[in-house]
Amino acid sequence: MSTVTDRSTPRRRILLALVAVTALVLAVDLSGATDLEPVRRAAATVLGPLERLVGPGEGEVSALR
Repeated sequence: MSTVTDRSTPRRRILLALVAVTALVLAVDLSGATDLEPVRRAAATVLGPLERLVGPGEGEVSALR
């Protein structure tokens, strides 16, 4: 018999891993120890279409201005 806790454990681990990776990349970026431009470009390539999909449309932005 499966419970909510059984199913949420892998999700929590994935979320924790993503938060840890985000914190690590942020710390490295803020320290200026290395050039993260390739990481930024890759993130823009992957997340750009998602951002355009869920973000406000051009008409909505113009109306707000």
